[in-house]
Amino acid sequence: MYRVTSKKALALICLVSTCGGTAFAQSASQLEEIVVTAQKRSQSIQDVPISMVALGDEDMRKLGIERASEVLNFIPNASTHLIFGDSQFNFYIRGVGDSNFHVNSIASVGVYADEVSLNSAPTWGFSSFDLERVEVLRGPQNTLFGRNTTGGAIVYVANKPVIGESLNGRANLTYGRFNKLKYDAAIGLPAGDNWAFRFSILGSTQDGVQENLFLGGDDAEQERYAARAQALWEPNENFSALLTANYGVDRSGNRRPKSIGTQDPLDPTQVCSVSLADLGLGQPCGDGGGFVDTADNREVFGNMPNPMNDIDVWGGSAKLDWNFDNMTFSSISSYVHNEMQRSEDADAGPHAFFELHQGTDVDQISQEFRLVSSGESSMNWIAGVLYFSEDAYLPTVIRRTPLTPPDPAGALPGSPAAAFTILPSTIISQDDESLSAYGQIELDLTDAFAMTAGLRLSREEKTGVNDTFVGVGAGIPFGTFFDEELARTNIIASVGVTPLVAKTDEWGGKIGLTYTAESGSLLYGSVSRGFKSGGFSAAALQALIGEAAREVRPESLLTYEVGYKGEFLDNSLTTNVAVFYNDWDDMQVFSVLLEQGVLLPLLLNVPQAASWGAEIETRWNPADGWLVQLGLGLLDSELKDTTDLPAVSVGNELPYAPGLSFDGLVRRHWDVADGVLSVQVDFHYEDEQTYDLANKVELSEDSHNLLNARIEYEFDRYRIGLWGQNLTEESYCVNKLDFRGPAQNIKCVTNNDFVMYGLDFNIEF
Repeated sequence: MYRVTSKKALALICLVSTCGGTAFAQSASQLEEIVVTAQKRSQSIQDVPISMVALGDEDMRKLGIERASEVLNFIPNASTHLIFGDSQFNFYIRGVGDSNFHVNSIASVGVYADEVSLNSAPTWGFSSFDLERVEVLRGPQNTLFGRNTTGGAIVYVANKPVIGESLNGRANLTYGRFNKLKYDAAIGLPAGDNWAFRFSILGSTQDGVQENLFLGGDDAEQERYAARAQALWEPNENFSALLTANYGVDRSGNRRPKSIGTQDPLDPTQVCSVSLADLGLGQPCGDGGGFVDTADNREVFGNMPNPMNDIDVWGGSAKLDWNFDNMTFSSISSYVHNEMQRSEDADAGPHAFFELHQGTDVDQISQEFRLVSSGESSMNWIAGVLYFSEDAYLPTVIRRTPLTPPDPAGALPGSPAAAFTILPSTIISQDDESLSAYGQIELDLTDAFAMTAGLRLSREEKTGVNDTFVGVGAGIPFGTFFDEELARTNIIASVGVTPLVAKTDEWGGKIGLTYTAESGSLLYGSVSRGFKSGGFSAAALQALIGEAAREVRPESLLTYEVGYKGEFLDNSLTTNVAVFYNDWDDMQVFSVLLEQGVLLPLLLNVPQAASWGAEIETRWNPADGWLVQLGLGLLDSELKDTTDLPAVSVGNELPYAPGLSFDGLVRRHWDVADGVLSVQVDFHYEDEQTYDLANKVELSEDSHNLLNARIEYEFDRYRIGLWGQNLTEESYCVNKLDFRGPAQNIKCVTNNDFVMYGLDFNIEF
C-alpha cells in the first residue's frame, strides 16, 4: 500500500505535470511526435485512448536498454522481476503479473514480436535489437491482438526492409567494465523494384560479475547471440509479403542468489535472535547448516559448479497483406521453437540442500487472419481470428538433501557426503490449443465524441500428462545436470501419471467513450474485461506430499479506467494521466505456501482481489536543446477473499506492487563544432513492496532508486558515448523466495550493486 502524505503526493504530481511551468514557454521548441501502431494503424500516441508508453530505438540506446528484461525499468507502474538466475523473468504492469517459472502457464502480460505472440518466457530475451520501437500498453488487451492478455502488452517492432531505399545500415560497439563487449549491426539491401532485405545480428559477452569465495573464480558471465533476416516482396501496390527468420542462443552462466539465514549459526536447530523485520543480507543469521552470508551482492558461496543457462530459440513468420479500397486483409503465420536447460544452486550457500534443474522443449505455431479498416472514415474497425497451438515438454527435477538426512555415516546436513538423498521430479507434456475471434469498432458519434466497443470469444483446451515421482541422486557427480533420463535412474516412489485436461470458454471485451477537445486534448473512459485460461500447478515438490498437477481455475480481470492526454505551450509539453481500478475473480498467483506441513511453490487461485492507482507522465521541451521526462505511478492493492489459502489474510497487498514508482530523465544538447554534444541523467525509484502473498515482513523489500548518466558526441554519421549505470551503488533484492523448508533461509535474487560503466560507438550509413 502506498503511504504518501497528501502534501507529498501533491508535490510529486505537480513536479510530474510541471505545475506553473511557463517560464521557458517563449523559447521552448515543439516535441517530436511519437507515432505508434497500437490500434493496427499509424497514430500519434496522444490520439490513442489507452494508457501506454513508447520507446524508440534512440530512447532505448540512450537509456542503456539492452535486454528484454530491462524495458520496464523506466516506466511507472511497471517492473520486471527475476525468478531464477538471469533468464527467467516475469513482467508486471499495475501489479498484474505472475511469478510462475514453469512454461505450462500463460503470462499475464503479453509479449509480441512483430505481431507474433511469444508465449514461452525463454523466447522473450531475443527481440530487443535493431528495433524501431517498443510499445508498452497498460490494462487488458483483448480486442486488438491475436492473443489475449490481462495485465497489458509489450510490443516489439523491428526495423523493416524498405523497397526503393539505397544500401543502408548501422553498427554499434560497446565496451565496458568486466570486459563487457556488445556489438549489433544491421544492413538493408535493395533488390530491384519489388524486393528488399534486412539482416541484423547481436552479440554480447561479459566476464563474471560475482566472485565465488567457496569454489573460487567468477560467476554470472554473459554470452548471448541473436540474428534476424527479413525479406520484403511488393509485386504491386496492393500486396506485400514480409518473411522473417529469427535465431537466438544464450550460454550465460546463471546468476547466483544470496542467502538470508533465519537460524542461529551456532545451533541451526534454533531460530536466530534477529527479528523477522530486521532479517537481511549482512545480519548474523545462518541457514540450516550454519552458513552466514555476507552483505556484498558480488560475493557468493554456491557450491554447485557451473549452473547452466543454455537457451536456443529459432523460428520464423510470414505476414501477407492485401490492400483494398477501404481495408487491409492480413495473414500472419508463425513458428517458434525453444529449448532450455537451466540449473541453479537455489539454497544460495556452500551446502547441498537444494538444486533446481529444469528443461524445456517447446514448439509453437499460430495463424492469424485480420481485417482492418483504412482509418479514413468516421467508423474504424478491426476483426480477426487466431489459431494457436503449443506443444510443451517440461521436466523439473529438484536435487535435495533433507536438513536431517538418514545418513548412517553421520554426514553433516547438506554436505556432498549426504548424497542428495531425494529427487522430487515432475515431467509435464502438455498440448495447448486455442481458437479465438476478436474485433473492435470505433465510431465517431459527433465531431468531439467517439465510442469504442470490442469483444473477444475464446475456446482453449490443454491436454497432456504429468508424471510425478521421487528418485535418489546418490553417486551422481556433483554439478551434473539432471534431465528426465537421469532422474529416472533410481525411482523410490511414484506418485503416478496424472492426465491433464482443462477446457476454457471465455470472453473478453471493452467499451469506451472518448472526447476530443478543440485544443486536441483527449479525455477517455473505458471498461475492459480480460481473462486467463485455466491450467495446472506443476511444482516438482508436490511429489513430496503425494500429489501431481493441481488444476487452476480461469482468471478474469475487470478494469475501469479514465484518462487524459493533453498538449500545451505550442506542443512543447505533453501531460498524460490515467486512473484505474482492477477487480479480479480467481486471480492466478504463484506463491510459496505451507501445504500438509511442507513449504511448496504452488500456482493457485485467489478468489477475489483488487488494485487501484494512477499514472502521470509528462514530456517537456522547456527551451531549445532541453528535454525533461517525468513519470509517476501510484498503486494500492488488497486481497478481498482468501478462502482456503492458509496464512493469507484478507487485506494483504499483492506481491510485486510497489505503492509508488517515479521515473525521470533530463537531457541537454548543444551544437559544438560540426556536431552535437548531449548530456543525460535518468533515474528510477520504487517504493517498498512485498514479494509474498502472505505479506511476511521478512519477504518484503525496502525502497530503492537507480541513477544513471550518459554523455555523447554526434558528428556526421558517427556517435561516441560514455555512460554509467547505478552511480549510487544501490543494493537490493529484486526478488525473495521462502526457502525455510529446504534450507532454513530466504533466497535473495540480487541486483548489480556496483557502478557499471563503458563506452559505445555508433555509425550509420
